[in-house]
Amino acid sequence: MSEPLTAADIPWSVSPAAVPTLRAGRDPLTPSEAAPAPATTLPIELADATKPTGRAPKRAKPGRLKQGRDVQLEDPEPWADPVDGAALLDTIAATFTRYLALPNHASTFLALWVLHTYTFAAWFTSPFLAITSPVKRCGKTLLLIVLGALVPRRLFASNVTPAVLFRTIEKYGPTLLIDEADTFVRDNDELRGVLNSGHTRTTAVAIRAVGDDHDPRAFSTWCPKAIALIGKLPDTLADRAIEVAMRRRTAGERVERLRQDRIEAACAQFRRQAARWAADHLTELQDADPIAPVELHDRAADCWRPLLALADHAGARWPALAREAAKALSGVTDDADQPATVLLLGDAQTIFAARQELSSADLVKALQALDSRPWATWGKDNKGLTSNALARLLRDFGIHPAKIRFGADTLNGYTRRMFEDAWSRYTPARPEHWNNSNNDGPKTSFSQLEHPESCSGCETAVSTNNGGLCSTVPVAEGEKTEDAWLDL
Repeated sequence: MSEPLTAADIPWSVSPAAVPTLRAGRDPLTPSEAAPAPATTLPIELADATKPTGRAPKRAKPGRLKQGRDVQLEDPEPWADPVDGAALLDTIAATFTRYLALPNHASTFLALWVLHTYTFAAWFTSPFLAITSPVKRCGKTLLLIVLGALVPRRLFASNVTPAVLFRTIEKYGPTLLIDEADTFVRDNDELRGVLNSGHTRTTAVAIRAVGDDHDPRAFSTWCPKAIALIGKLPDTLADRAIEVAMRRRTAGERVERLRQDRIEAACAQFRRQAARWAADHLTELQDADPIAPVELHDRAADCWRPLLALADHAGARWPALAREAAKALSGVTDDADQPATVLLLGDAQTIFAARQELSSADLVKALQALDSRPWATWGKDNKGLTSNALARLLRDFGIHPAKIRFGADTLNGYTRRMFEDAWSRYTPARPEHWNNSNNDGPKTSFSQLEHPESCSGCETAVSTNNGGLCSTVPVAEGEKTEDAWLDL
């Protein structure tokens, strides 16, 4: 059955002429129609009130007006003629330096990253482009705008939720350009997880229940992503990214002022040429296996492989330029970017270069004495690292304090052997005698620590936690093992 309703009966008003448009699922507003005229009546189907449903009948709602705008993405029409890859990369790199004051090697990386967005189907790993700065007004958004004029299917976002992110990627497969990430990414664990998953094609999946029957469905998180923010990316994102660290331009750094209303047209030819080059070389790129510089760790090498493959196929000077950029931007690890646990391992390696064993208290004392390290002010109250905190930081590596005899004293402590496996896995290779390069110079603070000689000739106990470590104190039957001393 049906009955007429007045405008007062429904929360919106539409003109009678707009009804067919509504039913077709289209926006009834036109540029010449700022707002529809109020309707006097509108026929709407109602549920049959005579049927016992156990609840009040609901009016069937007409198609609601959609908020926002439709997402529209551009796929450039490929250039008519074959394109020289090296010349194209030169042009793209010059476009960045024309408008932006960039760090060394950044224009090389950016040109390769742009071309990688056109050849995205060839890759199983895609590096995030991290655009960072210490403060505002360093050109991050400007760089995103230039990127947007050069990449295909670009989609800007200055805020996004996890659900919107993976649904957008699944539906549109955009090149995602995220700005203002410092305002919503750092404190959002779910969003960071979705972003992290999109680093490799194999793992780029989010599972969600959909519909009234809660049917599990898979959504892709696989697309090129550039992320701009003040400060640094969270560790897990930074590990999957190649960073362009922007800074404010000096008076001597001259660049052309960007006309945002003209950059799209100025780069239209480059987009078409990139599309043509990608179409001509996609099959070859899928089989590429470039050699990464040895200075890169495994994750950094994975990030650079697509870019190195592009450089090798473009030829000319680009293979050398790409590898120089890779070493400069990703080959040197800043200690400030390391997790505290890895930083601690490296500092312990330096200290144990001159010692075979140390008590927990003396190792803490040596760590606190190191310059430019956080251990002297470690903790919420900045009171410094403690023995308990040291044990907590090390236990994820399977390193636990043991009872060790120093002369007449038996103390909690660590030996060099406890750390060797973790050093080989998590810290860069260091000289065997790292602290002894100046044999005639003064001793460092940690080499000045005085200990009685460890006991010798006693029976030893094998630890199950430290790869066969032999403690210098016998363990009687039923005595607590190293784990029992963690919280002392």
